[in-house]
Amino acid sequence: MDIPLSALDPKILHEILLTDPIKFRSDFGSEQSRTETFQDFQENLQNNTAKNPVYVLKRAYYDTIRNNIVQKNQTLEPLDRLLLELHTAIRSLVPNRTDLHSVLQDSHINLPSVENCLEMLPWIINAARALEKLESEARAETTLDWINLASSTTRQNSNNDSNDSSLSFLLSSILYLIDKTEVCHQDKNDFYLRQVLAPRLHNSKEGFSMERQELHNRFGAKPPITEKWIRSLLVSMTHDEKEILRTNQKERRTLIQSGWINDILFQREKKVVMPEIFFWDLEHLQSIRNKTRVAAAGCALGYFARISASKDPESFLKEEEPSKEGGPLVEVMMKSKGYHHSIEEYEQSVEDCVISLAKSWGDGSLNNNNNNSQVIDTLRGQTKSILKGQSPLIQLLDNRMKEVFGQLAAEEKLSNGNGGVPLNMRSGIQIATTITTDAPESSFVSLARVKFQQRGLTLYASQLATAAELAVKVGSLAWDLYGDEFLDTIILEALN
Repeated sequence: MDIPLSALDPKILHEILLTDPIKFRSDFGSEQSRTETFQDFQENLQNNTAKNPVYVLKRAYYDTIRNNIVQKNQTLEPLDRLLLELHTAIRSLVPNRTDLHSVLQDSHINLPSVENCLEMLPWIINAARALEKLESEARAETTLDWINLASSTTRQNSNNDSNDSSLSFLLSSILYLIDKTEVCHQDKNDFYLRQVLAPRLHNSKEGFSMERQELHNRFGAKPPITEKWIRSLLVSMTHDEKEILRTNQKERRTLIQSGWINDILFQREKKVVMPEIFFWDLEHLQSIRNKTRVAAAGCALGYFARISASKDPESFLKEEEPSKEGGPLVEVMMKSKGYHHSIEEYEQSVEDCVISLAKSWGDGSLNNNNNNSQVIDTLRGQTKSILKGQSPLIQLLDNRMKEVFGQLAAEEKLSNGNGGVPLNMRSGIQIATTITTDAPESSFVSLARVKFQQRGLTLYASQLATAAELAVKVGSLAWDLYGDEFLDTIILEALN
């Protein structure tokens, strides 16, 4: 099997270059180990199209075929063509094993009448058995469930069943098996991506060349926004700082990394126009910004909860390990606002967590209804202000995060993990090996977490550490890709 490199999504290529090989298994491909049951598929197809838009087109296709059989043709030819489509899809899973292709019989000379449509069921079961042999063990479970269901249907006297329900069962079954075959194709591609293509592109010059070519095809030899951005970074520099840049390439690399962090990631005052070298990193920018904003707000909320509990708030900012009581607050705030039905519901959930946190830290007085009303009302008001970004404490914590991100970028002690590619890159199946599903924490993340803890951000130190690792990787990759290509030249030209 081979996937043409020309067909590889440039965004996936970028993610491969950003990712440590030890994490290919967890970062690429489907996480699903078992497909939906036939009963769930049928329920969604028949009754759930409004709630699940994925099934809108499937239902339209279902209705078209069914109407062709019932209202127009009065034959099962449309169903037979659909079965041949399933055969073709199954064969393409093993294109070189032509000796196995004849297991599926395409020629059905004597099609049963619509009234006897269940006579087609053994042909569909035969296709399902072929598919089941090609699926992973976990995926095949639901295929076997369907085979057992269909086999019991053929053994029963179906005179009591209407032609309409029998036809619906056959049509739904073929569509279900076509869906499962598509999932099997995706599993096959995911496995190839993890096991072969990603390591090959990550560990060779080939991936770098492809990404550079993609950028030049889109933006030309010297991307204009990137050039303008670099010149803007030099405006406030002193003469001595510029002289250091002229003579030291490492400092020019640091300029790009620090510019990415200070001028883009933590830019709060003006609209950011993304330089072309970060074209594929917009989602990373949004993700990192979201984590830093949530962390600043969450730590500020913990600070005021400590005050409401009549405890020293500074001790909260100096804790070396996150308190267990703060877990629910972290969990609620790290969830997307879209997880809640409305902004009001999200804010209410955060308020409830903050009040619960204050009570858990207090001496019991906040549980006394006669004493807690004013304190809790004040805490609710402070929570609303913080969620709107109106507390000076947020700016203080934001500046601390920015400093730590900058320090980590300057040190650039990125770990390459264990350097190997996991042997059990998953393709819809769980394989028991000595390698765990989650890649081991890198030394960079361990170091970063300590730094965030030292700056009063313990409650979100783990989330911030992984965000910082991604941020530094983005800046480093940009230089590795384009430093010698044109960034070095642009900087030197701008200094003259």
